[in-house]
Amino acid sequence: MGRVGFLDGRPGKRRWRPGGASPQTGRMRVGSVCRFAASVPPALAGPVIGLGALAGAIAAPGAVRSWRKNLSALGLDLPPGRMAGPRLLFHHLMLHYESLAWLGGRPLEAAVAGEERLLDALSLGRGAILLTLHTGNWHVAGSVVGRMAGRPVHSVAGVQLLPGWTADLRRAYRRRGVRIHRRERGVRPLLAALRRGDLVALHLDGDQHAGTGPAARGAALLARRAAAPVLPAVSRRIGPGRSTIQIGSSLPAGHLEDPARVVALLAEWVAPDAEQWTLFRPLWGRG
Repeated sequence: MGRVGFLDGRPGKRRWRPGGASPQTGRMRVGSVCRFAASVPPALAGPVIGLGALAGAIAAPGAVRSWRKNLSALGLDLPPGRMAGPRLLFHHLMLHYESLAWLGGRPLEAAVAGEERLLDALSLGRGAILLTLHTGNWHVAGSVVGRMAGRPVHSVAGVQLLPGWTADLRRAYRRRGVRIHRRERGVRPLLAALRRGDLVALHLDGDQHAGTGPAARGAALLARRAAAPVLPAVSRRIGPGRSTIQIGSSLPAGHLEDPARVVALLAEWVAPDAEQWTLFRPLWGRG
């Protein structure tokens, strides 16, 4: 009998995808993982998250270096202590993975501030673009804001966690009111969504693990073509299973086309909780 792969649960040899950082052993249903996460008692989840955070801080120096360089590029002070910052960073990454329990049925709390700003923007009839970051429970935020506004939320993404999970995760998000479109399709599905009056959510800091820089130019192009308002919507985690979503005022036209203003926006949004910013590639330059 062959070895049982950790990610698969079936006999088979573990293999590495070229250019990737994650072992693949075939296909395990992401729904099973989400339901398992939802069934773990909070008393056990805490110690596991703590150990995972320590292991990540030690075993992923490249991710830590990228995070520190990104903070420096934004002119932000690094958290004190050689290990304190990385451990907090990976602690929040583990909490993000734990929040997959939300897709498995466990309720998560998310309070929204600035709801009236979004409703005012939607009243124009041109949809709205929400700019966010890889902070807090951002995937939960999309569903919460869409439900509050009574509109579907559309976004664009590449590989989700693992290549074999991408399709399953997209279906799971769709059941929660968030429709993930493939990057290869470009702006067309997002433009169509805005013209229907829907919401489009984009990460201003770009792709979490790969890419060439912030997504400001794409967001600016989409806003110009759809004549849609652009609002910041940043999620911050305030405890296990609990987060806030702060919706800001509409950004002035042309704001995203000025690189200095984009840097200022990123710095303003990241500064309050730098350890929650789980971007693991250089913000500028290819990851």
